[in-house]
Amino acid sequence: MRKIGFAGFGKSFLSWNLAGAVEDSVIYADHRAPYRVWNRTVPVCERWADVETARPELVCIDHEESEVAPDIVVYGVTPDLARIELALRAQRKGTRTVVPVLVGYEETGVPWPFPPEFRPAITVPWDMRQATSPLVGAPLTLR
Repeated sequence: MRKIGFAGFGKSFLSWNLAGAVEDSVIYADHRAPYRVWNRTVPVCERWADVETARPELVCIDHEESEVAPDIVVYGVTPDLARIELALRAQRKGTRTVVPVLVGYEETGVPWPFPPEFRPAITVPWDMRQATSPLVGAPLTLR
């Protein structure tokens, strides 16, 4: 069981959409989770004991607790130099693997406008109306 935590911009957006795109995954979230009302197919666990009972391949943690430490942290970043610097700092100082994801940036054919050391694992165009990206399939409202 891999535990994926999320930080930075769009952490709930990233966690719910990643869980929706990966088979045998669950969301670990509390009852007030913002994307919960849109989710129709991803199992949601409110207690860690429920996660341990389900034994999924992937747990997307959208509910932070000191007792539940992720193996990997997906760090959402907007195309803003100050936020990119925060993500780079988290990568350098992190005790866990930090995977940066650039959210809301569209390739326009111009040279890379960000520091050369910032290499996100993926660049996700973001549809604000559907709170999803075409990279992860149908919006949660349609799943």
